Amino acid sequence: MKRLFICLVLGLALILSGGMAMGHTTVGNGGDGFKDASLPPKGFYFKYYNYFYQAQQYNNGGWGQNKYMKYHYATDVNMFRFMWSTGQQFLGGELFADFIVPFSYQYVYKGEELGYRDRFDVGDVHVDLLNAWHGSWYDAYAGLKVILPTGTYSSSPNFVSTGSNFWTLSPVVGATLFFDDAKTWAATFCAYYEFHTVQQDTQWLPGQSFHVNWSFGKSINDYFSLALSGFCYWDTTPWSGKGVKETDVYNRIGAAYGAGPEIGVNIPEVGLFFQLRHEWEFAVANRPQGTATVFTVTYAF
Repeated sequence: MKRLFICLVLGLALILSGGMAMGHTTVGNGGDGFKDASLPPKGFYFKYYNYFYQAQQYNNGGWGQNKYMKYHYATDVNMFRFMWSTGQQFLGGELFADFIVPFSYQYVYKGEELGYRDRFDVGDVHVDLLNAWHGSWYDAYAGLKVILPTGTYSSSPNFVSTGSNFWTLSPVVGATLFFDDAKTWAATFCAYYEFHTVQQDTQWLPGQSFHVNWSFGKSINDYFSLALSGFCYWDTTPWSGKGVKETDVYNRIGAAYGAGPEIGVNIPEVGLFFQLRHEWEFAVANRPQGTATVFTVTYAF
């Protein structure tokens, strides 16, 4: 009965996410939520993400809409994360490993000249190796993320890519801070800094970026939690390489911020945990500005 219930829940999640139609290739801005920096105890876990993002404007460097660019972008990604909390001790913590396989649908419209393009394909696979610590008033982790260029890519403006065509190496850190003995009130942050290799198709070196996902909320009881969640994103260096121009739209230093509500539902009797959050972007520079909706299902084996 337990297995049947779990299969029905996961099947419904996949059907609903497919109906949303559109996607992102990574667990990106807003991908982490309330207490997500509290890694689980020894065992195997599976986490399903549906990340839906859409934007109908592209902002310039002054946080205002570029009125001369007709733009509509939407992306929906289904991500399958397989996690192993090893229980092996290292530097006072416990080793944790996971990998993520994304499948992405993307739609983009760039005005009458280029029109619209869309594509569904596999995205870039993630592999993480982390070390987790647990204290009386905190949980924390630190480690390394590697993103492999497994997704489909082309530098042609008539092609919508679901991959990046370069490797990414990211130091990652995260922490959950508890404000009461029962650990019901908590603040969470998950941060990572991205270094990239040269993009093979263009021989360009992508710029570096810094991401922080944050959340503050309360576990109402053993079954429900409410939080305010959000993110901060900053480009820190421009692209470089032969043919790259400082005036190119994609090469301008950008930034984005987002915030919105989150609800969590825990069903410990069957080992399932759900999260749903919706975040609005603001103070966006040299990037699309839109909204992100993230739905996750976690199962403990």
